[in-house]
Amino acid sequence: MFAKLFGPPERQILCVLDSDPETAASVIRVSVEPPGLGVCSINLGYGDTEDGIARAKQSFVELDEAKADSLARPIFEMAAKLRPHPTTEEKG
Repeated sequence: MFAKLFGPPERQILCVLDSDPETAASVIRVSVEPPGLGVCSINLGYGDTEDGIARAKQSFVELDEAKADSLARPIFEMAAKLRPHPTTEEKG
């Protein structure tokens, strides 16, 4: 498995086990799409060594919805500060 999707449609969290194209380091990429913004991502880097690859894989196996939510929550909170007023579309 290289990807996990958590959450309801309005607050989905996509987690992908990947490598950084510039450094070849193993990463877990956490992506969300806060209301009114495009896709926002953070990368959790593990290095490009055998140990880094193993730690990234193990961390990804252990990644559950609670952990994914704790990683994504700051992105949603920052997005809310950038756009504090809901659009007409979001109001329903």
